Amino acid sequence: MSEAATEHSGDRRSSGKYRQAAACRRARFSQGPSGEGKGCWSLPDHEACYACEAPKDRDPQMPSLKQLIKKPVYALSSRFATGKLERVVREIENAEREELSRGTFLEAKIRQIGLRYDPRGLYGEDVDDMNFHAPGLWQIPRQLAEAMVLLASQPIFSFLEVGTCDGFTFSFMAACLSRLNPGLKATTIDIAPTLPTSARIVFKTPVAFLAGKTSDAFADEVFDLVLIDGNHAYEWVARDYQNVGRQARLCMFHDINDRFCGDDAVPKFWRELKIEELGRADFHEFLFHSNSDRVMGIGIRIKR
Repeated sequence: MSEAATEHSGDRRSSGKYRQAAACRRARFSQGPSGEGKGCWSLPDHEACYACEAPKDRDPQMPSLKQLIKKPVYALSSRFATGKLERVVREIENAEREELSRGTFLEAKIRQIGLRYDPRGLYGEDVDDMNFHAPGLWQIPRQLAEAMVLLASQPIFSFLEVGTCDGFTFSFMAACLSRLNPGLKATTIDIAPTLPTSARIVFKTPVAFLAGKTSDAFADEVFDLVLIDGNHAYEWVARDYQNVGRQARLCMFHDINDRFCGDDAVPKFWRELKIEELGRADFHEFLFHSNSDRVMGIGIRIKR
């Protein structure tokens, strides 16, 4: 969720090339029926594939000078960003438990880690907290902080995230939840074949980063908390929920109010779920945006 997109502004964003690059970003975890990945993983930061950026008269498999320069810049920035993440994880693991129930404390830690580089202008006034060409939390800080305050009031001893991406959201959540619930077992899965740099961090609690996995592999397991944030297509959100979300006492969704992924994707599933489980579950939404924009949005379903 393309550096190709950074070169487009104003009316140029309606161009076919921009839409193609944006589609590649949104499809970063897409699969075919047999499980083969179709997302664009040509670049280290999961940006648009070479075909999206390559001029028609150049071999799409031949990287441009811009792409060749971008790789070492990203690698250096990624190490720096991961270092910030690790420092905050240590601070959270040693924080007073009461602090992890305060939204202001949690929001400050999110900003300290930094937000994932995304040139689409979706962060609003939070753009100052965006990391430079580097991974980070792909979140609106207040949305995630307020959601974590709610989770702090719940006993959670097993946590599964579907859709690792950079692993920053998982690392932040695992650190907070393990401090509040000693003995927590946390797992994150992703269809991507390689692990993110955040997987190198050593946590005080048992955590597992698993590559090349989908929720199909966990359909027989029950977790206290599940975060669904993988493939945002309606069919895959429904599949992840059926596999692991429905059985969970708490199921958390990302992008329930996101205009970038489209109303027929996560937002549609969330609307239908609220109707389907009316009276059997409580639903909480965290939609704050500094510009009142429809960006991201977190929803939490809690079984009664």
